[in-house]
This record gives sequence, C-alpha cells and structure tokens, in this order.
Amino acid sequence: MILHGDILWVTLPICPTTRERDDTGEAEDRGAEKKCREESEGQRSQLEARAVGLKVICPVCKMQLAIHNQLIDHYTSKHPKERPPSNSE
Repeated sequence: MILHGDILWVTLPICPTTRERDDTGEAEDRGAEKKCREESEGQRSQLEARAVGLKVICPVCKMQLAIHNQLIDHYTSKHPKERPPSNSE
C-alpha cells in the first residue's frame, strides 16, 4: 500500500492470462490463475478491516491510530511542541 496525499493506493498481484501462456503446462497455469484470482479477491476488503482497528484520532492532524501508545509516539515525533492528551480523552 502506498499513501500519496489523501489517496491510499493498493497494489494487487498480477495474475497470468491465457494469452500470456504457451501450450506447455496449460492445465497447471489455469490452476495457478484461479488460485491467484481467489487470493486477490480476499485482499480487497482490507480497508474496512483497517478502519475498524483505528480507534484513536490525533486531535491536531486527525491521523487515525490503533492504540493510545501510538498516539504518544506520534505526538513526540510529529507534534513535539504539543502536549499529548491523557488516556481518558
């Protein structure tokens, strides 16, 4: 995954197509293509799963983080002049 500005780019594996194959091992290639396609289908729903795990939001820059300890680390590196919020906030 690549974060570029506000856009998150997700790269998916490239599955071989029938045009790219030669005549040898065609049955094996069909099985590999099917397996590759099935694996890539499971990867498409990671954005929803990721959103569920991000529960803490930085009040300064609105970055989403998983736990409060990550927020403390985020404050020390990105907002050194600011004071991190307490765990109850």
